[in-house]
Amino acid sequence: MESLNLNLPLLMPSQAQKHVTHNEALVALDAIVQLAVEDRNRTSPPVSPADGTRHIVASGATGEWAGHAGEIACFLDGGWRFFVPRDGWLAWLADEAKLIVRKGGAWQSVVENFSSLGVNATADATNRLAIASAASLFSHEGGDHQLTINKANATARATLMLQSAFSGRAEIGLIGDNDLLFKVSADGNNFVEAVRVNNATGDTCLRSLNSGPLGGLRNAIINGRGTINQRGFAGGALTGYGYDRWKAEGTGCSVTVTAGRFSLTGAISQTIEKSGLPGSVVTVSVDAPSRNMTVTLGTQTGTIPSGAGRRHITLTLGSGEADDLKLTLSTSLETTFADVQVERGPWPTPFETRPAALEELLCRRYFEVAHPVFSGAVVSGNSFRAIAPYTVAKRVVPTTTVQEVEFSSNVPTTVSSYSISGLSRVTGAHVYFVSTATSSAAGVQLKVFASAEF
Repeated sequence: MESLNLNLPLLMPSQAQKHVTHNEALVALDAIVQLAVEDRNRTSPPVSPADGTRHIVASGATGEWAGHAGEIACFLDGGWRFFVPRDGWLAWLADEAKLIVRKGGAWQSVVENFSSLGVNATADATNRLAIASAASLFSHEGGDHQLTINKANATARATLMLQSAFSGRAEIGLIGDNDLLFKVSADGNNFVEAVRVNNATGDTCLRSLNSGPLGGLRNAIINGRGTINQRGFAGGALTGYGYDRWKAEGTGCSVTVTAGRFSLTGAISQTIEKSGLPGSVVTVSVDAPSRNMTVTLGTQTGTIPSGAGRRHITLTLGSGEADDLKLTLSTSLETTFADVQVERGPWPTPFETRPAALEELLCRRYFEVAHPVFSGAVVSGNSFRAIAPYTVAKRVVPTTTVQEVEFSSNVPTTVSSYSISGLSRVTGAHVYFVSTATSSAAGVQLKVFASAEF
């Protein structure tokens, strides 16, 4: 008879030579209790083993060890005895300096194969490793040291989460794609992207600097909020230009701007002068579009999806695109949106709010309302000229048209003729007129549109 766990021989009643059975059990205990083996990778016995030497027999063993893979081989009294281990047995592996355990019919490292580990903390199914301490140290072993966080695929996450009272406040890593992201949160639920580093180019996108807008003039669009309206466009049906820099496409559209937010049915466009964008990755973004929007930049087309916050499409422009680059925004149904922005790079940054005076000056390069004034003696048959200097040099010599003519009370009541001549991009609006009066002091003010648009 044998014991149930270690298979030790048991003494029988009235057994002769009890010492033999007793000694055999002691020898077995000496071999398998406080087990320490030399190695586990041998397939044949050592040539001159010391008495009491123990090994774990490797798979594919030959000779005296054949058929004993995984068992404990102990050299005793000039021969090998074998002990069949059970799950849960522990052994110290001398050549690898590690503790191993028998589990599932195989030997494996105790430390390497923990399903979970808590150090002064409780591990669980999600947090397989939990540590509660003032600090954690991961050190080198004579050279480099690398901490690796691996994820299953590009859309998964490989991140470092920083928490306060177990509520997330910052997340750093690969969050849903392969760009390096830095996100922050005030409540642990809603995270704001602060920094993005493109994994292919190294381009870095920052949300803001010093809680303010990023470097100036990165938005290639002028009047992205539609609030500059020198023509006095009332909104609604439009052919040609309405709000500064914005032009109706095709047979016309309906567009109205209210408090910086566009309402558009149809298509509007803006041509970016000498954009410098051909051959670049460019992002077109708007704020909170109520419907999907079709975007065409040069020859490239994409869709900005509807939704809250900044919504965008990133396009790669060929080097053969025209440098004067045309942006077209199209909607088949009425769509509201705000803050149109075109910028170099693969990701949208916050809308660039420029000072109102600067935004209007940028607009005036393409369109300006001039007010020539004439004051003096009027003699019948003579022609007179009034000049209104431009505040900004125009893109090209502008086309000028008189919109209004106003007279003071003591001037002739008719103007027989006048003509407009755009003599320069910079000197101003030139107005010529002929009076039918015989003689009088005259005061004439005119409203002139000077357009240098595309």
